[in-house]
Amino acid sequence: MAELKKILIVEDDAPMRETCLKILKKEGYGAVACASGADAINAIKKEDIYGIVLTDLMMEGMDGIELLKQIKTFNENIEVIIMTGYGSIKNVVEAMKFGAANYITKPFNKDELLIVIKNILKMNELQGEIVRLRSELGQRFGMDNIIGKSPGIKTVCEKIEVAAKSGSNVLICGESGTGKELVARAIHYHSLRAQKPFVPIDSPAIPKDLFESELFGHVKGAFTGAVADSVGLFRSAEGGTVFLDEISEIPQNVQAKLLRSLQDKNIRPVGGTKEMPVEIRIIAATKRNVQEIVSKGFLRDDLFYRLNVIQITIPPLRERKEDILLLTEHFLEMQSQKSNNRIEKVTPEAMQVLLNYDWPGNVRELENVMEQSFIIAKNGEITPQNLPQYIFNPAGIGKCPVVLNMSEHENIDLAATLQAVEKLIIQWALSKANGNQTLAAGLLGLSKSTFRDKMLKFTPDQTTEHTEAH
Repeated sequence: MAELKKILIVEDDAPMRETCLKILKKEGYGAVACASGADAINAIKKEDIYGIVLTDLMMEGMDGIELLKQIKTFNENIEVIIMTGYGSIKNVVEAMKFGAANYITKPFNKDELLIVIKNILKMNELQGEIVRLRSELGQRFGMDNIIGKSPGIKTVCEKIEVAAKSGSNVLICGESGTGKELVARAIHYHSLRAQKPFVPIDSPAIPKDLFESELFGHVKGAFTGAVADSVGLFRSAEGGTVFLDEISEIPQNVQAKLLRSLQDKNIRPVGGTKEMPVEIRIIAATKRNVQEIVSKGFLRDDLFYRLNVIQITIPPLRERKEDILLLTEHFLEMQSQKSNNRIEKVTPEAMQVLLNYDWPGNVRELENVMEQSFIIAKNGEITPQNLPQYIFNPAGIGKCPVVLNMSEHENIDLAATLQAVEKLIIQWALSKANGNQTLAAGLLGLSKSTFRDKMLKFTPDQTTEHTEAH
């Protein structure tokens, strides 16, 4: 923990000055007192030892408001508490407008003063923790976590660097499991927005009728259930980055409003009458063919042009098999750090099996396979016996044969038939993925949330017996 900085008391009334000094010192705070605003400015400029300034509002010469302004000009990180015997809302509002952390009304008792100071110190501690956590996130989602040496991955890394410096909107294309969110986070944490929020939005998981409210917020009473105002995800990301996954899943009416917000940098909450400014960067993603979703109307062409300033296409794992060795080593190291066990290598025979497989679930599927294999491996190595059985049949894994003998029927109930086929495919994917929902979703090219919805529809009794990927 950083050394606690001192508290500077600025009060031209000697008895009050001595009372404050006595209270703070008795509580163990390092405190210094001076009698004027001018003396306070000289003390602050002389030594960088003050974290809080407790100042009277009404003083001869430089008053508390002017002192506050000068302190914030010199060092905006110094917190200022205003003491006022006048209690005027006008004075308090003016002080807060210029950056006062809090105020206290004279006469006050010891506990009131100490609570105000402790709250400020607690808030500073929390802000420091936020900075630390964001730094850790920057390391976790940095360029070092984009694993690979293939030309395709090198191109992705080059475009990440360009996008991070640019600040323009980005469209990331790639199959399920290729790491689109990882790329988005790498862009954010290498950009000037790194200290601001990164807000991921899983478009398929949001009900269509709530989409606008989720993005732009709503006012109380805007619709049934809106019992309070909501700022929405865009305003919660102010100054940072919003990651819109599966952009073509956004309803058409919301796409139009999203386009307008990108153009005007304003949003209007559902049920609201006023537009509110919002300053964010959009990184969108899709697993589908971009030209197809635009030509078929799933994504507005004008919105596409707004988002597609920088396009990054992540190649599927089957097209960069030279990266599989590096990825397996990376995932084994991750597993080793989380457990007492350590697996040093994958045998050549096991590696050949991994190289022969086409990985329809891409990097996410490989990570899952390595986690499973790590758990059962012995003697510090992964052998073919530790690998899931299904990857030994790469020719059949991508196929789900469904045969309909049309000649047997005079009439066909299309809806019932399609539902039966969909159920069969969901069951097949779960079987092939050994019950792992994330992997099964990857086999079918679905998001995990979409797959889970279908699974609950067709196999509600299997919600607990199938495993989840972490």
